[in-house]
Amino acid sequence: PMRLSQLPTEMYLDVIDYRLRHYRRTRFNVPIHEDLEDILKKGGSAWRATERGLERRVEETLQATAESIFEAGDHPASYLRDAWHKAWGRNPDASGPYREAVRAVEAAYAPIVSPKNDRATLGTIIADITNRPSKFQVRLQGDAPDANVERVAGMMRMLWTSQLDRHGTADETVPLTVTLEQAQDAVALATTLVHLARQGGFTADGR
Repeated sequence: PMRLSQLPTEMYLDVIDYRLRHYRRTRFNVPIHEDLEDILKKGGSAWRATERGLERRVEETLQATAESIFEAGDHPASYLRDAWHKAWGRNPDASGPYREAVRAVEAAYAPIVSPKNDRATLGTIIADITNRPSKFQVRLQGDAPDANVERVAGMMRMLWTSQLDRHGTADETVPLTVTLEQAQDAVALATTLVHLARQGGFTADGR
């Protein structure tokens, strides 16, 4: 019979991915993704083993930031975790991770910006910040306080307006979907924004 190592590379990776997602622990009760990740990392693999399956390696600082968010286990963390796997997993798609990235930012910022609006969206959150920038504070103080707040709103606006497939359009110049690279950029940006909210880098002053 054919050994696992004799399988074509893509099939071999798919088998490992399946095992990671469906068999959580080794016979010694060690999380299987931890055991395999140690081997992959030492071998310089482009893939990393996670409990969600195989994922492409990305810049270590960004990865560490994302993992610290995942540990919270709340809604922003769940949305971001899904976005991350859909962007860098074995079967990536563009629209899926972008949508989950937006949801992660909405879930992180709605309680800060629009706590009384149970239907807050990224668009309404941006509007609320823009309409009353003096109500919010950014810990980093590169410019005047309102300008610093607007910079965060600008990051959100870029995430929001770049989601080209959010709505249908008759404009033939607008692409039908975002690219995978754009979606990965969106997930990276959402990771930064969620981290900023989670760590108190963007707050409301209560007025």
